[in-house]
Amino acid sequence: MSFYHLTIQQPTSIFQSTKGNFIESTKEDVVSSRGRILTLYSYSHNSLIEVSTIQFFGFIRDLCVVTMPDGEQDLVAVTTDAGFLSVIKFDQESKLFVCVHQEQITDKGLKRNLPGFRIYSKNNLLLLTAVEQTVMALIIEKAKNGYSIKKKVSHKTSPECSLLVDACWLNTFEKFHSFYTIEMDCQNSLGQKSLTKYRFDPKISKIIEKNRITIDPSSNFFINVPNNNNKKNKSNDNECILIFSEGKVTFYNKMENQKTILIPINKNYRNDQKTLNINCGIFCYSENIKEKEALIFKNYFLIQNDLGDLFKLTLVLNNKNDFKSISIEYFDTVSVSTNLILLDQRFLFVPSNFGSHIFYQVKDWEINENKELFLPNQELKHLVYIHEIGSISPLINSKILQIEKQLFNKDKDKEHEQDQMNKRKTKKENENKNQKIDMGMDFENVNVNENENENENENENENENEKESINDYKLKDKTIPNLYCLSGISNNSSLQILEYGLPVSEMSEYEINSENKPIKIWSVRTNNCSKYHDYFIISYSTKTELLQIKEGNVFSVLETNLLDLNVQTLECNLMIDNSFIQITKNGFRHLKNNGKVANWKVSSKQESIEHCIINSSQIILNVGKKKIIYFELNKKGDMPEKNNFQLNEEIYSFNFLIKENFKFINTVDDDESESENENENENENENGSDKYIFPLLKIKNYSEEKLNYDLYKSPFLIVGNLKNQIIFFSLLENNLFHNMLTIDLESPAQSIEIMEIQTNINVNTNLKKQENSKVYFLNIGLDNGELIQYLINPNTSTENLIINEPNVLKLGGKNSIIKLFKIQFMGANAVIAKGLEKSWLISYLESNNTFKYTPICYPNCDHYCFFSQRGIPEGVIAIDSNKLKIFIIEKLCKNFSETFIPLNNTPRKIVSHPINGLMFILLRDIIKKKNNQQSTIKHIQKKEKPEVMNIEKEKDNYDNDNDDDDKDKGNDEKKNAENEIKLLTNKKDIWKSNIAIIHPNYPNTLLFHEFKQKEEVGFSLSILKKYNEYYLIVGTGVSVSLIPRKCKIGYIAVYKITKKMDLELITKIKVEDIPYCLYVEKDFLYAGIGSILRIYKFNDEEKLIQKQEFANKQVLNFIVSLSVKKDFIIVGDLSKSIFLFRYTKETHILRFVAKDPLTRFITTHYNDKKFLFGGDKFGNLFVSKFPKVNPNDKSKKITNSNNNKKDYEDNNNLNNSKSSFQKWNIENRNIVNPINIKNIANFHIGEMICSIQKAFSQNFYSYIYTTILGTIGSLIPLKLLNAINVNTENNNESIDYDLNDNEDENDNEDEYENKEKNNNDNLFIFFTKLQSLLQEQIKTLSGNVHSHWRSYYLTSKGIIDGDFCELFFTLNLNQQKLIANEMESSILEISSKLQKMRNIVL
Repeated sequence: MSFYHLTIQQPTSIFQSTKGNFIESTKEDVVSSRGRILTLYSYSHNSLIEVSTIQFFGFIRDLCVVTMPDGEQDLVAVTTDAGFLSVIKFDQESKLFVCVHQEQITDKGLKRNLPGFRIYSKNNLLLLTAVEQTVMALIIEKAKNGYSIKKKVSHKTSPECSLLVDACWLNTFEKFHSFYTIEMDCQNSLGQKSLTKYRFDPKISKIIEKNRITIDPSSNFFINVPNNNNKKNKSNDNECILIFSEGKVTFYNKMENQKTILIPINKNYRNDQKTLNINCGIFCYSENIKEKEALIFKNYFLIQNDLGDLFKLTLVLNNKNDFKSISIEYFDTVSVSTNLILLDQRFLFVPSNFGSHIFYQVKDWEINENKELFLPNQELKHLVYIHEIGSISPLINSKILQIEKQLFNKDKDKEHEQDQMNKRKTKKENENKNQKIDMGMDFENVNVNENENENENENENENENEKESINDYKLKDKTIPNLYCLSGISNNSSLQILEYGLPVSEMSEYEINSENKPIKIWSVRTNNCSKYHDYFIISYSTKTELLQIKEGNVFSVLETNLLDLNVQTLECNLMIDNSFIQITKNGFRHLKNNGKVANWKVSSKQESIEHCIINSSQIILNVGKKKIIYFELNKKGDMPEKNNFQLNEEIYSFNFLIKENFKFINTVDDDESESENENENENENENGSDKYIFPLLKIKNYSEEKLNYDLYKSPFLIVGNLKNQIIFFSLLENNLFHNMLTIDLESPAQSIEIMEIQTNINVNTNLKKQENSKVYFLNIGLDNGELIQYLINPNTSTENLIINEPNVLKLGGKNSIIKLFKIQFMGANAVIAKGLEKSWLISYLESNNTFKYTPICYPNCDHYCFFSQRGIPEGVIAIDSNKLKIFIIEKLCKNFSETFIPLNNTPRKIVSHPINGLMFILLRDIIKKKNNQQSTIKHIQKKEKPEVMNIEKEKDNYDNDNDDDDKDKGNDEKKNAENEIKLLTNKKDIWKSNIAIIHPNYPNTLLFHEFKQKEEVGFSLSILKKYNEYYLIVGTGVSVSLIPRKCKIGYIAVYKITKKMDLELITKIKVEDIPYCLYVEKDFLYAGIGSILRIYKFNDEEKLIQKQEFANKQVLNFIVSLSVKKDFIIVGDLSKSIFLFRYTKETHILRFVAKDPLTRFITTHYNDKKFLFGGDKFGNLFVSKFPKVNPNDKSKKITNSNNNKKDYEDNNNLNNSKSSFQKWNIENRNIVNPINIKNIANFHIGEMICSIQKAFSQNFYSYIYTTILGTIGSLIPLKLLNAINVNTENNNESIDYDLNDNEDENDNEDEYENKEKNNNDNLFIFFTKLQSLLQEQIKTLSGNVHSHWRSYYLTSKGIIDGDFCELFFTLNLNQQKLIANEMESSILEISSKLQKMRNIVL
């Protein structure tokens, strides 16, 4: 069995960040490392926007910015685990990172002595440091063919056992380049640290140590002070640095201690303040001040400690870099950051390793208070929150679930929905008070009725109503599910509900008070040169309403010469000559640019206009059912009839090409025209006239040559009929209404839209490649829930009008009707496809020349329309029944819409109620440790000094007993080492643990269940059903310590889940170790208690009765995962991989069946039929196949004579109730010979895998995994597809891979698998060949060979890397042609197959 791997969401945790001019030389950008991903953020409009993301297929150790002397755009230097140094440049044309130079500098791996663990830069100088002893300096220079590395010099520090803590270049003017390092001598038991100065001489290619001084042992970070001297005066070198240690900052100048200042103390952590370190800091800005005719430089720094507290440090120096003064003040408190990024001295970016990455604006730099003690600000004083980049790291656990509301009581549900709507509206009204247009729109003088909730209910009544309504919810099957993630640490943890799709920011929602339901809405500009829309036109069944947008307010226009407000409007549009067309059922109304009105009406009263379409110069009407009338705008401004045509079949839908990018020149500026229009409107309003005259564009020196009418005409018309066909008709004058092409469909075309895309791809391989060419994509929405997409040849004179094979996307069920609406998204044309349950956004990615189909996380609306306003450049206004909704679709960088439910402790495990979706979350944290490590170290250090003095005295007094003294000394050292270990390990952990009870649809009903016994910690959860009653089973431990892993006693408690969301304790039994994992199958409970596998039965008396157990520490170490499939038990061990047991419930026989021969550190596993999916903590994903089991093999049986007679009834003293088979198993362990589990697939992810689940999407399914860094990926079984297209005939069929001992059935399964392999060989071979050809054409940015990276632990097999295959889109045309020729295929065929694989995950 083979799989296709795709990453749905990239890792969200940021490890390193740096700023530089990566896109333009005058604009600052941010580059961030996410482990194996490099992301570029661009700073624009007071926010950070994700520009590009690229995979390294390797682990990024560190990165820095490289500034070249020529002043071009900055480069990025990256060190990877492959031992390569990659110099990367951002290419603006392809919008991707390009490697300009790559060189191997060290061996492969992550060894401590390999340089590249940290990298520091000064212009084009790079300094690479290892964890211990080794430093390397080099210079990057520009060469003819790119860039090169010269003067690469490595050096080893003088102490052999020294650790490099930090380093930086000095800002000096000397010919030689100098740098400082902080080194720790590991041979010294006190952990002595030193500040060392080195000189890098490029001429002789040597690194020379110049000076070394001893500094505070707690020093861990330092910053060099920027050079304030005039560059012309090179007499004084700047060697000023700031060294940060525990609770203080020290200023050094030329290796001399000048001044030490204490860091203000947080009152909440006054006792632990000495253990807090400064983890990051940045230079902000400097000021030049003249005092007594002397120049003084004030340098400002922003630093952060381990709690997230920000401090502003002010350092004052004179012209010769002599110390004047230093001060430090508390600034604000933000989340703990990996490194701070300051942009333009006004914006602060705070990336985080665990948590969201927040973007702030600096409101004020001045601080009036200077206190030694401070309380953190509850609200930001000096910073203003702008936006954040969401992160779900660390993603500890997850569960796939879909919850929907079942209408058991319609009246009750309506009341509840109305209450929720009123609460939401009142909340939005309070938030949007005193806000301008950029946060929403105010509707005035419009027939809008807002339901306001004046009386708010009390919190107690709300909670009671919410509790009662939870029973109205049930789980939803066979739909796109949500992913419920447990993420965060301590107080910053949360339950995050991830819905796959684009998040939406709703600006406003209003109800229309009208008897008629609105049908359609349009947005209209004043003229074709205007950037923004000025009017909304709403069509009803009997009337039309005109709304004017002005200064964020929307006014209703009662009288106007623009429209006929007393009839229904079918279509309206602004023409190329700024005239306006309104189409009704009886004809159309043409308001010309000179103010005159021309009307055209249907000749026969019995006929009316059924369908119509209009662009900037053409009108096509469908009169009756089969007749088409064609109108065309001429240069005189008239709209005459060109021709008419009678079809044989009834018309169902039609459309043609609409071009909106006008190129004619307007001699009047936009601002001037808009100001003139505003003045006219103000004058009219002042006169009190209700009649509104539509303002027309005033063009000076107008000439017809500026308007090319032919340029904006559609060359063809596409008609869909009830015969399940679409027909292309020519609209050219020489060949009008000629049938160009007919395409047969499976169902009638409900909606047709054509997207015009600006790209540089070549749609015709016979033509030369043209930059910024236009291509057209035809999107057809069918009545059976399918969306079909074709690529149209822009050269319509050729015979091949349709170039590619149809790309079919299933967006809904058979009864789902797909309607299409054209909008603008990210500066390009896009389409909203409305299905039965949700809407989808179809957008084009210029970076890889592919389409992206993403659901929109917003309730379905009846009609969508694009509009643009100041503050809302790309907005959408929609009609939903009698409501108007205005919202903004977020950028494509987000694949999920997130909903946060905060928690007070770190979540560990999650289970859900199988009926109503009620969730039980196990929370667990270590608060503090009684014997603090710092105090024990100080206690040890105090004892060392007198012992050394005694030994020296003994040596002076007894010279003859040297041998005995040496022995005594060795014994004393051993005793001291043992005492140190005891002091450091005998620490008692203090825990805080409870159970959170919550329903995702009611976040306010968060309840907590506390454990009654002291020091009781929860470790596992499971839900059991017995006679329509549900029980929560909890595994806990008392007096638990992690290092070493110990537990005084463990418990397994059974709680009954009441209707009021309470937990009622039923029974509680003792166990001898930590019950880390529990699994329930019917009435049986399978528990992993340390290294013991134990089976219980929940009887009718609501008691747990022990049935069987397996306790052999030589086989199992610590059980971390459990699952059961019929009689088979799959056990995941912490360090000994996977084991398979079989338990026969009738005879109570437990057999050790099979094991994984490979050693794996298992974190999670999932069994599906006869296949096992597992992940380990080193980032390896594997798939195994269970072997056949012979039930007659008696040598593998593990029996219990006591169980054959009677069940265990007393479980309070487990020491006296151990099974007799345990001794037998240990004595005869060599007799047990389990079968090896066959490994069929291996794949290296690079991040610790936390969960693996099976997810269903429409008729397909895939296996979803999550990692600790927030990555969400999928494995798609290739059996779902045939060799070319998606197999839609047998989607509902599944292969029953049950674990069964029947040999005949296994033989039949083997025969089926052989047939399946033959069907899937073509598809697997296709992607395998594509992957191998791409490895020859693409060199990864990490320097790793792709196959080597995916085979980090074991040789990769059975899984196709879809992420790597999708790099085919990033190749140039010649490379794509070469690969297509090798595969005997075309570029479009390869692209369509890759897109189909991506669509399956949807």
